[in-house]
Parts: sequence; structure tokens; C-alpha cells
Amino acid sequence: MAQFYDPSFHSESTKINPEESKHIVRVLRMSEGQSLEIVDGKGHRYTGRISAANPKGVEVEIEHRETVSQRNLYLHLAFSPTKNRDRTEWLLEKAVELGVEEITPLIGDHSERFKVNVERWIKIMVSAMKQSQRAHLPILNEVTKANDFWPKANERNKYLAHCSDGEKIALTDIESDELVIAIGPEGDFSTREIENGLTAGWTPLSLGDMRLRTETAGLISCAAVALKAMNLR
Repeated sequence: MAQFYDPSFHSESTKINPEESKHIVRVLRMSEGQSLEIVDGKGHRYTGRISAANPKGVEVEIEHRETVSQRNLYLHLAFSPTKNRDRTEWLLEKAVELGVEEITPLIGDHSERFKVNVERWIKIMVSAMKQSQRAHLPILNEVTKANDFWPKANERNKYLAHCSDGEKIALTDIESDELVIAIGPEGDFSTREIENGLTAGWTPLSLGDMRLRTETAGLISCAAVALKAMNLR
């Protein structure tokens, strides 16, 4: 069943917002009587049928309402946008599909991209949420410098992935149900950033023996947490 996103939809609503309505009628050619789902990105899912296929506001007859619980793990992924925008957007899409709850774009000393297109990022996240049939849209935080981020993160367990030598915990050994994982830019976090992170209480994290691209490191982190969440069901 096709899923659509309307952040203002609620239990008393009868119309879908114009943006999604236009897509429903003019692109998908859906008509009266067809079934659809609407999510508000806050965990509410509505199932119903189209009663009036108006591109300015599709009218729906809601047949079922439910509140979808968050998964039993909370992952906050903080990563540095790559110089190649396509790679960053690919990671963003896959992170949402794999269930990430919160995202923070990080700027490090070795970063080559310092700005993000927030509107475009949100569109990618919404599309990935609908594709994966999620009812929750992850939180997207403002771009933050790594050294400013270290003391701000309030998750119970904070893991800093880096390539420098030293004792680290393995990704597969993480036991936390609420965590933040920080992934650096192509040139890794600087020595200064790593030292500041450790001073702020972050735990050094190993993602394995291979040196990974930023987007690959982010993907494997999200996948590992997703697999753990499945095992805890």
C-alpha cells in the first residue's frame, strides 16, 4: 500500500496536504476508492480510502489509526558530509532506511564540505522514511563543529570512530540501547579533535581492520545497530 507524508495530519483530518495530493493525483493517477497510508513522521499512521481525488487536497475516509512505537534502540549518527555530495546523500538515505533516530552533520578540522542543503536533506529523509514504511522521521540537527559537539551530546553512551592507534571498543561489542556514533571526514578527525572527544567522555570505537570511506563507516554503524535491534525483538 502506498504511503504518504503529511506532518500536519491528525486524527480529525480529512484532507492530505497539497504537495502530497498533487503527487497522488497527477503523478500516481490514484482515484476514488483506492487505499493509502498517511504518516505524520511522529509515529502516527492512518489507513484509509480516497473519497475525493482533488490535487489541491485529496480527501480521505480514515478506516484505521495506530501509534507506532519506536524501536528498542536509539541511534544518533553524527557524521561529516563528504566532498562528494552524492555519497553523503546516499548515506543519509540508507541511514533512515536502517532506522536511525537522529542525525547531526559534523564539521571537522579535515572537512572539505562545510554546508548542507537542509531542505534537500529533509526531502531525502522523507522519501527514505516512506520507502522503508517507517512512521517516524528522524531528527535532523544543525551543522555542528566536532569540538563543539563532544560536550553537547547527551546520549548515555558516546562512541568516537577514528583511525588512530589506541585501545578501542569493537562495534560488535556495543551493548547500549541509547548511543551516538561519530564518524569523521575523509581525512579522519584530527588529533586535537580525538583528544577533545576523549576528554569529554567519548569512547574510542573500532569499525574493523579495513579503512572505510565516511559513508561506508556510517552505513556499517547503522546496519550493526539495526541487526541488534532485530535480535532484541
